[in-house]
Amino acid sequence: MQRLSLTDVRNIFLQLVALVVVLIWLLLGTHLFAQQRKVVDLDPAPLPTVPKLPELPSSPSLPPASPSLPPAPTVSTPMPVPDSRSTEPKNPLGELPQPRIPTIGSPLPVPIPGPISEIPVVTPPDYVPLREYPNPLLRTTVTLEYLNWWVKAQTISSPLVTSGPLSQTGVDVLYTNNEASDFERGFRERIVGQGDIDFGSLSGVRFGLTRWTDSQKVFGFQTSTFLFEKGTERAAFSGGDFGSLLIARPFYNARTDSESALYISNPALGITGSLLTESTLRFNGVEVNGLYRTSLGDLPHYSYVFVGLRTLGLNETLGVAHVSRPIIGTTGGPSYLGVPLNANEAVLSYDRLQTQNRFYGTQVGLRWQYTADRFTMGLTGKIGLGMNQTIIENTGETGLYRNGVGIANTPGGFLTVGDNRRRSFEVTFGYVPEFLLDVMWEVAPNFRLRLGYNFLYWAAVIRPANVYERAVNGALIPSSPEFGLTGGGSRPASVARQTDFWAHGLVLGIEWRF
Repeated sequence: MQRLSLTDVRNIFLQLVALVVVLIWLLLGTHLFAQQRKVVDLDPAPLPTVPKLPELPSSPSLPPASPSLPPAPTVSTPMPVPDSRSTEPKNPLGELPQPRIPTIGSPLPVPIPGPISEIPVVTPPDYVPLREYPNPLLRTTVTLEYLNWWVKAQTISSPLVTSGPLSQTGVDVLYTNNEASDFERGFRERIVGQGDIDFGSLSGVRFGLTRWTDSQKVFGFQTSTFLFEKGTERAAFSGGDFGSLLIARPFYNARTDSESALYISNPALGITGSLLTESTLRFNGVEVNGLYRTSLGDLPHYSYVFVGLRTLGLNETLGVAHVSRPIIGTTGGPSYLGVPLNANEAVLSYDRLQTQNRFYGTQVGLRWQYTADRFTMGLTGKIGLGMNQTIIENTGETGLYRNGVGIANTPGGFLTVGDNRRRSFEVTFGYVPEFLLDVMWEVAPNFRLRLGYNFLYWAAVIRPANVYERAVNGALIPSSPEFGLTGGGSRPASVARQTDFWAHGLVLGIEWRF
């Protein structure tokens, strides 16, 4: 796979950030536009209509007064102002009748309505307010979960050690013993000729916090973090006092262009010793998201989208150490810097291959859940895009011990010689999809139990099993009898093969809402 330069990764990351900003802007614009169009018509009762004053009839033409009668005196009588609150009929002249005093048993007059602000608002029974959650008071959710996950094993394509008959020192297996019961968990023979470092199931915890910023639960934020226990796998071999078990570290000798082996214990050569290999793993992560609820109404199902940042960490080590010494009363055997050891001397050599992977990126996801009575089923899917930062650190050392006391040491072990004794840093593009399927049961008004299955995939990581090669120059190994000879070049070379990583398993937790 062609690796991207740091400038390319930075440009891709900036483009992703710009895309996330545009998506958030579109979501906010859609929400504001929807808020502009939310008009609720409660259809209140119409206000009473003020009756118009009737027009006064024009002055009728009076017949001329009789000459025998004196003219009637003119009396100016003010016209009464009609009361708009009265419902009594008016006389033709527009005058209102005198108010009648109700008597016992007679119906009461119609009540006069007060100001408009005091008129009660009547909500129709089929009216549902927009964006109302079933319980708007529970805006904060705290979760604590126990995780029991399996992680992808490391595949050892090149053997680290062989143990058994001399004829099996060059086979492509991790460990080869005469009895299958001698294999320890995680370091076992495979039919395909490869070995695995399998950590089995690991226990971890995850803490989460969700907070809605408004009572309708439209906007909010969420954060979570998880941490797993340290995974450790070990295997040990011992040749005893007289080298009864053959132990060797096979390799392809770049100096002689042939299969070879560094013997740790071999009774035929008068060598005895022991070998220990150990592999460790640590896995953790943190994420922070902004939430936007997309479902409308008081429905049994609802969903929300989220956009945020996340980071993951994967630290692994692979170490191999061996001790060799001559068997008492024999000559020859192991050496230190090309010089054979005496009977009271021993040589110790170790290799430590360490990788640190970090993912930094943005992510987008969707959460959907359906509630029926006290049970809730949920589905969460998300994907993160960003950059992987990997640190590779290969160290090794070989020391000389006399009567159990160290008297000399030199840099380099067995795999950490040549160009492979190094510390490097590189950045590549990576992506992390993840999904969660869970079922929740409400045991109390504010508490729910959760049972689910979680799967996480991480692309383009580097693991310790991918940072070494089988070709080693025997003249560069301090504990080899060939040390100091010419030829072979600076092998093993510096390698870093990318692979993928996944983790999946069960989720058991409790959720508290308040």
